Amino acid sequence: MKNRIAILSAFLLSFLVLHGCKKEEEPSHGSSTVKLNNTSLTLKAQAMLREGNRFHVYLEYYSEERLRFQTVVFNVPAKKGDYPIHKANIPDIPHISYLFTFDDDLALDDYVLLDEADNTVSITEINTSTRWLYGTYQATFIRDTLLSPIKKDGFPDTIRLTEGVFWTPYMEK
Repeated sequence: MKNRIAILSAFLLSFLVLHGCKKEEEPSHGSSTVKLNNTSLTLKAQAMLREGNRFHVYLEYYSEERLRFQTVVFNVPAKKGDYPIHKANIPDIPHISYLFTFDDDLALDDYVLLDEADNTVSITEINTSTRWLYGTYQATFIRDTLLSPIKKDGFPDTIRLTEGVFWTPYMEK
């Protein structure tokens, strides 16, 4: 009888340890909706609050054909407002962005911002108690023919991201 009670107790203790009070994990990323050349997409969004009280916002898309693009908006101030974004190779400008494409893990084409376009990021809300960041964006990229002289992917030479909205938790680093 004592063996049965010991076995039952061990089973119940094991069950409670494995399935008991699990702490809910915080999401590691949020989402973004955007139109890429007038085609609606949903992207993965992530943000990090960096030193200098600035956000890095990462946006990534995966297609069914394993093609993906990644764009990064650096150094957006951690306060509500509208901020221009510029080419990544312009020195001394704090708000920069780039876009490149992949086939699975193989790098394909590099894109740079089109200077003449209205390239902006707007921070619309920062919830410091839940650590969520909300905003909008729009940007136009062209294939960098110096870095990508031969077109290698299924994306067009010009990528217009319009009506972009993102919501994502942010981490502090």
